[in-house]
Amino acid sequence: MVDRLFQTRLNIQGFFIPENQLNGDQIWLIKNVILLKQIEHELSVFVVSAGTEDYSEHDAEEDAKRKISPYLVLYSLLTNKTPTIVSCGTRPINSKTAIGKPPYSVRSGFAFSSRTGLSKTFLEGTKLLNNQIATLNRKFLFLETAGLYYYYASAIEVGQIEKLSTKQFIDAAISLESLFNDGSGDITYKICLRTALLLGLLDHMFDSINVFNTMKDLYALRNDIVHGGARKKEEYTHKNANTILCLAKNALICCYILSLNRQDQSANNLKKNLLYEIDMSLLDLSRHKRLGKEIVRGLKRFSPS
Repeated sequence: MVDRLFQTRLNIQGFFIPENQLNGDQIWLIKNVILLKQIEHELSVFVVSAGTEDYSEHDAEEDAKRKISPYLVLYSLLTNKTPTIVSCGTRPINSKTAIGKPPYSVRSGFAFSSRTGLSKTFLEGTKLLNNQIATLNRKFLFLETAGLYYYYASAIEVGQIEKLSTKQFIDAAISLESLFNDGSGDITYKICLRTALLLGLLDHMFDSINVFNTMKDLYALRNDIVHGGARKKEEYTHKNANTILCLAKNALICCYILSLNRQDQSANNLKKNLLYEIDMSLLDLSRHKRLGKEIVRGLKRFSPS
């Protein structure tokens, strides 16, 4: 049965690229699948999706969002900006050669800035890492879940921080839980300890004891929020949300680094084995040093030039 092909043009805000860096060019994030292209004064993203006879435009739009989401997650990990999908439009196409060609289904509205932003070099330099992260996410659900909830937590509009700080806080906590919760007892203690152990390996960026104590306080707040306990208003602040978001971001980067080197493991075993290594690093100094060196080397992947 012949597949139906659709082109989805996405409206994404918060993705800054200097206009003079693109020069009317186009960039394939994934060849014949995801294309960034300058059209007049806008930067548009086009995504190709395919399905069988009952495959609809709605299905194509959902697939397009799924395909672009790993790149948006990675962008938010590598920068201080979090792009968000605002709207999209889809139309059928006859072949993949039609991607990025008119007629266009919706205006895009990518933001340009002549003074701040990322260059084409950044986009080209992160394509390989994006593909690697997307591969991990497809195979390992806990990484995909952690990445998406980190993204949800960081995708807060300017001016909405006070209003949404509680949601931001909980989403960041879920990201950490996806990484470090093994489903057994003492969940809060294990999440706090594993976060502290892992971030303590980041070459003097974090102090494990401080992270552990901070995580205990944050999880006391987290438990009060989700169980309806009384807390003073000032504890629902941007500072608390920002702190746990920073910890979740760095923990996620560490787990991606370690997982990239262990991706030949089965979907059922990777998380279990990874948590075992982290736990054992508390008892085995040589293992602790090896993990630390591995993470520090891997950070270069997350620092594109």
